[in-house]
Amino acid sequence: MRNEFRAQMDSIKNDHKKISYEIDKVEMKTKQDFLTVNPNREMPIPKDEKERLKNLANKLDNQNKDLSDVNKTQNNIVSLQENTLLNLNDQGNRLAGINTKLVEIEENLSLNEQFVGVMANRELFYRLKLALIVFLLFIADIIVLYIKLM
Repeated sequence: MRNEFRAQMDSIKNDHKKISYEIDKVEMKTKQDFLTVNPNREMPIPKDEKERLKNLANKLDNQNKDLSDVNKTQNNIVSLQENTLLNLNDQGNRLAGINTKLVEIEENLSLNEQFVGVMANRELFYRLKLALIVFLLFIADIIVLYIKLM
């Protein structure tokens, strides 16, 4: 499952790099097309066209700022995803350690259950032995009384 996340993160990183490259390419192309004119020199275009180009340049600058903000946000998302993946790996390692400890605990419990079973069997054996001794002593008492009375 973590490999799926890693593959998705790599895909997102590659897409992010492609988009950043495309943004830079479009920005350079736009600047070359519209903004390479020297502002001190008169442009050979009408004044209203000049204002329109200035407005367009301002819009492009604002959009570039927005795109850079989006780029920063995406970088933050990628770093959060990397941190999430690291946390998932750590949690996976912790769970594996917990599973190992649980297996050890289960083995110890089964060993303890065996000890308790053996002790219970010994207790039963000792009770049976004690009952046999009491029975034999009872029989011996009866025999001794029978011999005295005769």
